[in-house]
Amino acid sequence: MSRISSTTRRGGWPPTIVGMGLLEWIVALGLNALVLLILTQALLSARVSFSMIDATARLSDNGRFALAVIAESLNGASAELPCAREQDNPLLRQVSFIHPSPGFVPEAMVVGWEAPNTQGAAWSLHAELEKPFSTHVNLPPALNGRVDPQSDVLMVHYRAPVSGVMVNDLRSDQLLTQQGHGLKSCSLVVMSDCTTDYVFQASQATTRSVHWSSDGVCEPGNEPIGAIDVNQWPDGRQLALYHWHAMAWFVGPPEDGERTLYRALFDRGQSRVRVEAMVEGIETLQVQFASRSSIEPMQWQTANAVADWSSVVGVRLGVLASVRMDPHSSKADGWVSQPLLGSEVAWPAGQGYVDSFQTAKALRGAQRVQR
Repeated sequence: MSRISSTTRRGGWPPTIVGMGLLEWIVALGLNALVLLILTQALLSARVSFSMIDATARLSDNGRFALAVIAESLNGASAELPCAREQDNPLLRQVSFIHPSPGFVPEAMVVGWEAPNTQGAAWSLHAELEKPFSTHVNLPPALNGRVDPQSDVLMVHYRAPVSGVMVNDLRSDQLLTQQGHGLKSCSLVVMSDCTTDYVFQASQATTRSVHWSSDGVCEPGNEPIGAIDVNQWPDGRQLALYHWHAMAWFVGPPEDGERTLYRALFDRGQSRVRVEAMVEGIETLQVQFASRSSIEPMQWQTANAVADWSSVVGVRLGVLASVRMDPHSSKADGWVSQPLLGSEVAWPAGQGYVDSFQTAKALRGAQRVQR
């Protein structure tokens, strides 16, 4: 008769076999933990790399798009009517009946405002300000309180032809057209025979008529309009109508943790202004201008140094784009610098990634007219 060991009867397995299984189990757990640690570190590294790549891509997209939309508006700017008239013709005459108003210079293509303390070889761009209100001088009323004090403002002027519309009758206080013109009340209008330009604000506009007066219905409104020699144009087909309007570009104060590039559309003078957010993550807009002068060579200057806006023939643009992050999650300290229009702009390193972008545009069609 065979005998069964007491060890086998009590435990089912020999003690040696039980010890080996427990050791292997502990080793397996250790290896699994090591593999998980390596995978976790790899995933974290991949996440950091992906975040940096995504941030770089967003910086590039936002910065380049901001410059592209502003440059496109400059392409459409025109200080002259689409007539075949010579540059610097001494016979050209500009008559404006509009009340003096910030930013509205009928014979200029652009007008600008310089942000204080953003000049010189180096300056610091603060992420947050205690009083995020504009300190610019002589801004259009519609922009007061909307502009970040560290951003320049650029206003671009347009003269869009009222296509297919001929003047049927010209009177002392109104004009009548043969077709519907599409102009609205308070629109800024240019009436021209390509030699003399009359600029006024329509106090009232119907389908086929445009009235002007100085009754203060619109902003900025007309000055008292003197007698217009209606006999100068016995045939209304010699006259053309143009809609004068403007578009302003600026960066607004921080909202929800970041600044945004805005545009303001002035289609009816200052009576109705539409402000639209265009590009998020733009911290500042910096603008410089080049003027034509027969005495001094052309050079870039700030808006404060421009004496005659009708002489501006070039614009240089610079933006600083950012991707913000939680300052508590960053251990970065100090400031980082970016070149921007000949200056060095310092930005808090713990606020996120930044990059600068800049371009220049020549303005065609600039000419001087008698006023």
